[in-house]
Amino acid sequence: MSFEHGSLNLGIRNPFRFEGTLRAIRGGITAFLGLLALLNVASAVQTHPITGWTYALIGFLLMANGLWTLGRGLMQVMRFYVGRSAPTSLSFNHAKSEQDSASREKRDVAYDQQQIESMLVGSKNYTFKEPVGLVARLLHTLFPKITFVPYPIQNLAQRITGALTQTLVALFIFAILSFVTSVGLAGGNATLLMPFFAFTLLCYIALVWFRAGRPLNRQLGRGIETVSALGFVKMVVICSLVPVIVNSLLNKLFQYEDTMKAAIIDSLRGVELAPELLNRAEAEVANMVNLAYNSYSNSTWLGLIFVFSIISCALVLGLTALRAREANPSTEITDKLPRTSEVGARPMDIFNEFTHQVMERRRYMKVPNRVYKPLSARQNPNNGEFDGEVIQETQPKTLDKNDEPVAKKLRIITTSIAQALLLLATLLVFYSLTPVTTFTDYFDGIDFDALSNEQGKELALISIESFFSVLGVLAAAAVCGIFGRLLSNLSHPFWSEIQFESSLVYFKCKGTVKEDTRTFGKGYNDSTSLETSVFTSTIQPRLFVTRVISSTFAGIGNTNLMFPRHIMTMHGDENLADELHHELMHSITGRAGTAAMNDEQRKVIDEYNSSNLEMKAESAPERLANRSSELSLDAPKAQAALAQKNDAEDELATEADTH
Repeated sequence: MSFEHGSLNLGIRNPFRFEGTLRAIRGGITAFLGLLALLNVASAVQTHPITGWTYALIGFLLMANGLWTLGRGLMQVMRFYVGRSAPTSLSFNHAKSEQDSASREKRDVAYDQQQIESMLVGSKNYTFKEPVGLVARLLHTLFPKITFVPYPIQNLAQRITGALTQTLVALFIFAILSFVTSVGLAGGNATLLMPFFAFTLLCYIALVWFRAGRPLNRQLGRGIETVSALGFVKMVVICSLVPVIVNSLLNKLFQYEDTMKAAIIDSLRGVELAPELLNRAEAEVANMVNLAYNSYSNSTWLGLIFVFSIISCALVLGLTALRAREANPSTEITDKLPRTSEVGARPMDIFNEFTHQVMERRRYMKVPNRVYKPLSARQNPNNGEFDGEVIQETQPKTLDKNDEPVAKKLRIITTSIAQALLLLATLLVFYSLTPVTTFTDYFDGIDFDALSNEQGKELALISIESFFSVLGVLAAAAVCGIFGRLLSNLSHPFWSEIQFESSLVYFKCKGTVKEDTRTFGKGYNDSTSLETSVFTSTIQPRLFVTRVISSTFAGIGNTNLMFPRHIMTMHGDENLADELHHELMHSITGRAGTAAMNDEQRKVIDEYNSSNLEMKAESAPERLANRSSELSLDAPKAQAALAQKNDAEDELATEADTH
């Protein structure tokens, strides 16, 4: 994710300072131990070349691991860079100004457009899924609220529970195998391979817990390790058949060995060997075998692994249970359906007013809103019906982590134990230099050409003791390293989780529109006029509003906040829904007459009316003078006509009297 610097800080703090500090200290100590080993190379390689190369190999390994761990720890301690596009969007962001960041996070979004719409309309949450597998269902039955924690934490708990189940199943299978072998069902020769079976069991269990400690990644929520009942039955059947197959192979091997013995006896025929020599050789071989068995024991490491597995499960499941106690799987949606209204506006004016005015006022830190469903407005020209919809989310705001004291202390304890075990594993590897160099120093001083029987026996005993001493130290280092790595990686999500709060709005509107034609400018003595169309829309808006609490996980380096973000809680927001509806209706209500005209039309009419008024005002005095002169010229004519009218009336009255 690119930095995308902005002067307004989003307020996301570095959550890894404590963990990074412990890791950097461990890396520094490991690098120092590697340096000590490398300093002995120059003096040792001149006198004992094998010892010098041993120092060099272990020194380089410790130095490389220490420097890598130190760098990783310092990366966690240093500044935590967060760009303006953080965190990841819930769905693909269709905002035109954010296409660069949208293309980068396209593969990391948690939902698609249809799921977002379905969650808002149906008041449901697609984040929480039904557990799959026997172990997952057992875990969710024992801890019901674990279903409502984020995917990484949920699946880490299922993973460590699965590892514990696989360990118990493996021990049970080994018990069945031992029973089948001890009662003679597999034959007498199969008992010779029981130490091999025990060592195989140890390697298998160590591999199970090593795989369980895989680090956090984006695909962690896509699959979990489970052990089904069918797999359990298959393992029982296989382990019951393995000793029988091994016994048959051993019988063939012993038949081949008898043939070889007969050939050797035939070749040594006539050679007499002292019985004392044969008895002594047999006793020495038996002593070496007993020494080997006493120097190494699988039961010790199996018991250590079992103890560490119980402690690890208790710590990780304890952290998960405390996180699950904070879960609030609410799916409340405010569905506001106002009454039908009539406004003087085009349909596109309604949607543009909502997207470009009403929602733009809800920006947080001037960051553009996330557009999960771009504006899609449709209008039927035949009957005037229209509809449209848009889905937006405001920029998520960081929530302060509300840790319980117990959860915080347990997280600190788990991380500290993890780093202590990893440091102990490093110290054990460094300590293994002592038996290794003791053997190599002794080996360098031997003249094999003049080696006597006593020296040969002594060399064999020293070799066995040194080998099993080194093997024991390295086995202890491996066990500490496996469980230290597991606790480090499985406690990391509890440090890296970051929660956000945002508003998710789904606006729908449908209705009908009617177009009227109105004429402007036909006043008294006007010579021009202008016709325009006036739109009257009958609308039925609908708002789905919710305040979502989402969760994501931070990474180290350039993967900051690039993990998928999931919705954990949905709260209804009546106040925001009322504000959005009130602002929208206030903007578009009361549009009539000239409200439907565009700016250019209104400008033309205003200019015409003002110029017409000015012309009338200027010509008014002249027209008044002309009218007065006309009236003064017509006055004598009017008086003569009135006199003629009076004379005519007198004549008519005289004639009437005569008759």
